Amino acid sequence: MGSETAASTERVRFTRSLARLKDEGCAILVVGEPPESVRATACARLSGDDDIPHERVFVRTDDAAVTEPIDTDGTEIRYRPLTRDSAATVSDAGSEGFPATTLAELTERLSREATRATATIDRFDEAGLRVCFDSLPELRAQYTEQELFQFLHGAIAEIKAVDGMGHFHLPLPVDDAFVATLRPLFDAVVDLRAGESGPGQRWWLAETETWTEWFSL
Repeated sequence: MGSETAASTERVRFTRSLARLKDEGCAILVVGEPPESVRATACARLSGDDDIPHERVFVRTDDAAVTEPIDTDGTEIRYRPLTRDSAATVSDAGSEGFPATTLAELTERLSREATRATATIDRFDEAGLRVCFDSLPELRAQYTEQELFQFLHGAIAEIKAVDGMGHFHLPLPVDDAFVATLRPLFDAVVDLRAGESGPGQRWWLAETETWTEWFSL
């Protein structure tokens, strides 16, 4: 009985903390290496319930995305570094309809979408702006950890400035050193697994610096 009561108390505390993060705006790092279907389910839930108005932005850094394709009611931002081959075909990479080609450009596009979202939604309940960032390994291969850290710091600030909620996919084990490097930037970390009894998740919250127990996704 005691363990059940403790688990129930922990779940209530976690639910309240998550509600507060949604209300204030937050950034969530999604880690683990489960099947794509598990990650897609987590992504859909973090992108918001359709019963509540949301403005959704999906940032794609690679054609081989780790989550499902964009919803019909979302806005997509493509990131594609400008190379010698692509320079001839992308003459105005900063305009709408063209992929962003630098981290500064990508941050600016996120800022623009955040501003647009605040004008679209009269009242932001439960983080009206939801940003899915899919995914970070592509950027890690192109930039130093310091450059990526600085970019994420700015991108997260743009999302949280309008009380939005952004989740960033990093398909690596939770104990990977790169996860530890990025974790200080985030309000929460979600660790995913397939699990013998079904997909599972556990959360780390920055405000308590503790992990929850595993529970169903």
